[in-house]
Amino acid sequence: MAILVKNLKKKVLENAKESDQIIIITGYFSPDMIDEIAKMGVPFVYYYGMYGIDKIAKPVYDKLISINNSNSNLKLKFVHTQRVHTKCYLFYKNTKLENALVGSANCSINGLCSIENAEMLIELNKKELKSDRYLFELNEYIKRIEKIAIDISDPAIVPKKLKDVKKHRKRGKDKIQDSGNPLSAIMPLYKVDKKGRKKTYKAGGPNWGNQKGNVATKQDAMEAYIPILTEHLDKYPLLFQPYPVDRLTTGGKKTRKSDPVTVIWDDGEMMTMTFQGTQRAYPSKQNPLMVYPKQLSYGDDSTKRGGAVLGKYLRKRMNVDPFHIITINDLKKYGRDHILLTYVSPGLYTADFSGTPLT
Repeated sequence: MAILVKNLKKKVLENAKESDQIIIITGYFSPDMIDEIAKMGVPFVYYYGMYGIDKIAKPVYDKLISINNSNSNLKLKFVHTQRVHTKCYLFYKNTKLENALVGSANCSINGLCSIENAEMLIELNKKELKSDRYLFELNEYIKRIEKIAIDISDPAIVPKKLKDVKKHRKRGKDKIQDSGNPLSAIMPLYKVDKKGRKKTYKAGGPNWGNQKGNVATKQDAMEAYIPILTEHLDKYPLLFQPYPVDRLTTGGKKTRKSDPVTVIWDDGEMMTMTFQGTQRAYPSKQNPLMVYPKQLSYGDDSTKRGGAVLGKYLRKRMNVDPFHIITINDLKKYGRDHILLTYVSPGLYTADFSGTPLT
């Protein structure tokens, strides 16, 4: 038996590689984590327990269908008669349950790639246990869940369409329009000058890589981030939550980033991102324990490409050069000057940057 508080994703993938059958139940998930496990080719059944047959957002559902259709070894199932918040990873060999991980971590990038001590999984290994009783009871639990689950292709599942955003007029000194939905925020890619005119950032936002002394000289596109204003923090506390001012990665390095989150874009693109930077200390500047993020950008450290991934993606959508400095006219021509960011579940968001169709 082992208690795991770091490198959880690595442990899950190691167990998956040594198995000939995988069963996972978690309350929440991210499609990219499901896809990564499925691509290993091992027969894999995933049960998700906290959505219900009519609550899953359509962009997330569509992505799951695509992943399901691309991996013949994968079976995706909804627990549909009750809510199940379990986090249970079971690994079989020759039809027998050999190892299990149970604890707090969802099957998501956010859950399995969190900083040390944020999540926990306890390993129950058949070779180390004096009795098989724990594994037997887990296997029986799986059978009970199977009885109350349906396949993702079942017509009873009706994905929830995202509501059309009705922009509310700005009030007083407001810089951004209100989406009317506490889980969806309008994220401008521009700033407003003292005369009320829209202007893009010279060396920030979509043009982050244009700043002097930028060290990302070997990137294949200009770096970009999505700005988070203090007004966003006030209006959308569920979307933009604080994180500890002193954070260490699992490798022991200091970081100014949050745990990674998964963002599904309106065109189906799936991106690992992190909330970054700092603004507004909590509870006070004099005694900061938590800080709020200043921006959202690409955040998979393994690629060492940072914000260039987001910058390249946005520019490709806009049909401009990867190093083009984006202007207000560019945004007008594209047909959209903001990104609509929507919270779906812990560690999972959707982003809408749909503009004028590209020709």
